[in-house]
Amino acid sequence: MNFPKIKNVKVINETSLLKKEMFKPLKDPILFNSVKIDIGGYALIWNENIDISEHELWTNGLEVTSDKVKKLCY
Repeated sequence: MNFPKIKNVKVINETSLLKKEMFKPLKDPILFNSVKIDIGGYALIWNENIDISEHELWTNGLEVTSDKVKKLCY
């Protein structure tokens, strides 16, 4: 299977999200690490009450270089 080459990577500062009432349960590391990608790929979902849309990530995320991604992932 061929996948498209990823050209842009963005990260979001979760500490600013955790200040919002809706996201406070994500302070629990077990819930935080249970994140899944929406079936259509348009959101990050933790449960039926907590999600982040791709628009939110794209609009408020910070673009990072491939070198920074490698440092974050490895």
